[in-house]
Amino acid sequence: MPQHAKGLKDCRYALWKNHEDLTARQEAKLAWIAKVNSPLYRAYLMKEQLRIAIHTKGVLAMLDEWLAWPSGAASPPSSSWVGRSGGTSGASRRPC
Repeated sequence: MPQHAKGLKDCRYALWKNHEDLTARQEAKLAWIAKVNSPLYRAYLMKEQLRIAIHTKGVLAMLDEWLAWPSGAASPPSSSWVGRSGGTSGASRRPC
């Protein structure tokens, strides 16, 4: 894991941004994080799911699933949550 410290430092903006606002480079960084640091990637997915739950209908059901996830579920409650709130075209995305 120490060998990935520099790479993880360069990924902080990808972790902070909303999924639909990521550049192609930041999406690649998240894919790399998923491979080398699954707990960090899981935290990113939880952040995105909570953000989406707050902005969509059925918030209570989604929050129940979200709260249950860290207690033992192997995968996210609903993989369709990430990116669910829409997206932007590549032309309008901000650079890294």
